[in-house]
Amino acid sequence: MLLLVLMAVALFAVLMNPTKAQAQDDPSGDGEIAIFKTLCDDIGQQDTCMGRDTSLDGFEIDFLVFEGEDNTGPLVQTITVTLGENAGGGGNTGNGSQGRAVGEPLTAGDTFTVCEVEEARNPETGEIVSLDAEPRPEAGNGGSTGGQQTQFGENCITVELTAGTAELKFLDEVAEVVDDDATDDQYGDDDVVDDDVAADDVADDVAADDGKQPVGVLPETGGASLLTFLLPGALLLTGVGIMVRRLRS
Repeated sequence: MLLLVLMAVALFAVLMNPTKAQAQDDPSGDGEIAIFKTLCDDIGQQDTCMGRDTSLDGFEIDFLVFEGEDNTGPLVQTITVTLGENAGGGGNTGNGSQGRAVGEPLTAGDTFTVCEVEEARNPETGEIVSLDAEPRPEAGNGGSTGGQQTQFGENCITVELTAGTAELKFLDEVAEVVDDDATDDQYGDDDVVDDDVAADDVADDVAADDGKQPVGVLPETGGASLLTFLLPGALLLTGVGIMVRRLRS
């Protein structure tokens, strides 16, 4: 009789609390990944944002979510963050320097790796701006929260998802652009270089390095004129001619 009473009480408790029973059947539940993105003028020590860059307000940045502990697993979703927008339309947007977006529900207890595509695009004009990403998986100093998070590579965070929302934070700055036109050209940027002229210049440089006189160039004569250089030879030829005529006579 006592056993029947205990069974009835247990059945009554389950019926009165179905949510708890469901949680016991599925202890993992669902979790979500939220991306919080900040664009900085510069990134200082300990991954701190040194000033806010608002020049890319409205630009979009993609984050690829891979299943597993690296970026070689299956791609399960893409989360797009728009600078100047927050998930749900509320919260601080940093005057266009930051944004937040939340992905679709995923199985809590699983591990995922989230990698930033290091470029921002203007959805209206198609303009692309390269970025340098700095993941912030550490919980301290305003870093990421939710689940066990570690940095993977240069632009990824690996997270062991738990029930609820895991906040993954990334800092960025606009990448420096290398100007290829800054390289000096000895012939000038707008000059068309003739291959023969260039080859002659190279030959002259080689001859100079060997201590030889460049091809097609008369030896230096200490400032003397060409006539002074040729005069001894001319006089010698004249003398030889006179001697020949005398011998014949």
